[in-house]
Amino acid sequence: MEDHKTIFRRKLKEELTEFLNSDTLIKMPLIADACVSIVVVTWNQAELTYACLRGLEQNITVPFELILVDNASTDETDELLGRLQGARIIKNSENVGFLLAVNQGVEFASGKHVLLLNNDAIIRTGSLEAAVTTLEADATIGAVGGPIVLLDGNLQEAGSIVWQDGTCLGYGRGRNPNDPEFQFQRDVDYCSGAFLLVRRDVWRMLGGFAEVFAPAYYEETDLCLRLQDAGYRVVYEPKAIIDHYEFGSAGQSEWAFSQQIKNQQIFCRRHWPRLKTHYPSVPANALSARIVPRQKQNVLVIDEMVPHESHGAGYPRCAEIIRTLDQEGFAVSFYPLLVPDDDWDKVYATLPSSVEVMLGLGVAGIDEFLRSRSNMYDFVVVSRPTNMEIIAGLLSKNRALFGKAKLIYDAEAMFSAREILRRTVAGEDITETEAAQLLESELSLTSFADHVITVSEEEASYFRDYKSSTVSVLGHLLDVQPTPARWDARRDLLFVGRLDGEGSPNVDSLVWFVSEVLPHITAINPDIRLKVVGKNDAPSVQSLASRNVDLLGIQQDLRPLYDQARVFIAPTRFAAGIPHKVHAAASFGLPCVATPLIVQQLGWKENVAILCGADPEAFGAGVLRIYNDELLWNSVRAEALQKVADDCGASRFRAGLMEAFNKEN
Repeated sequence: MEDHKTIFRRKLKEELTEFLNSDTLIKMPLIADACVSIVVVTWNQAELTYACLRGLEQNITVPFELILVDNASTDETDELLGRLQGARIIKNSENVGFLLAVNQGVEFASGKHVLLLNNDAIIRTGSLEAAVTTLEADATIGAVGGPIVLLDGNLQEAGSIVWQDGTCLGYGRGRNPNDPEFQFQRDVDYCSGAFLLVRRDVWRMLGGFAEVFAPAYYEETDLCLRLQDAGYRVVYEPKAIIDHYEFGSAGQSEWAFSQQIKNQQIFCRRHWPRLKTHYPSVPANALSARIVPRQKQNVLVIDEMVPHESHGAGYPRCAEIIRTLDQEGFAVSFYPLLVPDDDWDKVYATLPSSVEVMLGLGVAGIDEFLRSRSNMYDFVVVSRPTNMEIIAGLLSKNRALFGKAKLIYDAEAMFSAREILRRTVAGEDITETEAAQLLESELSLTSFADHVITVSEEEASYFRDYKSSTVSVLGHLLDVQPTPARWDARRDLLFVGRLDGEGSPNVDSLVWFVSEVLPHITAINPDIRLKVVGKNDAPSVQSLASRNVDLLGIQQDLRPLYDQARVFIAPTRFAAGIPHKVHAAASFGLPCVATPLIVQQLGWKENVAILCGADPEAFGAGVLRIYNDELLWNSVRAEALQKVADDCGASRFRAGLMEAFNKEN
């Protein structure tokens, strides 16, 4: 049975023959001010070069120039190059080898950056654009590579590791390139020269490839280590994908492997002081060695789902925890336990591109995942009781599952306290004994935790009274960014919250407000409208739409709505934690009317930073009062903005988070 390479090469030869028998040309752009100079070296293998050139012609939008160096090919390459327009073609009279030909080609480069591309590689649509975006995102990034996919659809590498003995490992080789381990951006030892984007000024500063490695192999490994020694980073960008024949550009694989062994010895002599700090060549070390620098501490964060802001319910705070850990230099993995599937573009619109997100595994895969990484993590953060219950069940069977990791339980909110309130509001009987049992059940989940995080001092007291492990408080992180519209340019009321569960706090609060409070308001001002923003799957909410109630659904940009509305409402009757939506509204300069529960959770002074209404009449009166009083509106707005600045500032959030990780502030 023919292998992938044989089938692929035969197909390309047929395409090349058809092309050469036609009058078609391959046209490269004539760019005076190229962003990227692409350098391709050829030595025979015309059919592979043909596929490479077609990829360049069809799949790139970045302004580029092509520099092609031919090492005295004897096949159809010369005829192929005669049909190539817009490229600078350099023809050597003899085969000088890959390394010297690359250095030769780069000398003619005029672009800001240089892309080294093997002639047996096909660049995918968007790959170069992704690499350029990453390279230009940070001046300390000197080179960028990406996933290299073999003809069988599996990985050749997703960034590469250099071991202590100078041998190398293409991380992920033989794996599915779509696996979550390969979807995040990270600093690496090196990326293959089959696709390596380098700043041209850095290339020249380093003198290009070291000729001691001629004719080929280890030259890009040496370059990337020298680049890092000079203070630059080498970054793996998961969207910069190429398909690679492998060894097609170098001829026979036997020669390639023997050349690697020879140059390995040279490489070790040049970099021995650095290599002593690398991991030994043991497969189990790959997870730790895949990220540079190696002194980073590893953190695993577990929550129900990817914490998109539109989910509300504490997820924006989870996203800020992850972002802050990433900014503080931790290597962060995130595991969505109960809702394991998501869209990658949406994931990395919410979370930093350098965070590993383990999609697709869920509850069914958590035990195996933790076992496979039992000695990897320094910290494991588990959020919410539903997740902690699952993790506690695993730990009760195998306490060594986390290895050396410190377990931090982020309570997020006292869910038992919320349930007690819900029953009270619903008129359901609940005895003191039942209430105590609910609290005990939630608090007991901390038995395996080394540290507990809560969102308020009030809730922290429950955990401090229950157990001796350390407890700290971590609120929200928000920037104060008031919208500009003045009181007289605004109108209507605004409610923001996820509305996808009958009986949930948001659904209950909105139904209560529309049915009980809004009539008191419209009796005085029949033109006032309530705009409701958020995912809406609850039938009881869908039926609320009317002349005075606009159900807007999910809105991608809330700022215009905060700028248009005059009053934000938080009619919550049962909840726990602290209300992110009120903090968010206040950060945009929109005054709020809330229930006593919300005011208590915030710890804000009534009639100073927020207005309060305990019953429908009082709530409606509060809305009308601030709606119609410009001086009061301005005063409450200013006080609330100051409270958000005090309570939710970046320095306070960072200090609170780092307390749990025993790091200096």
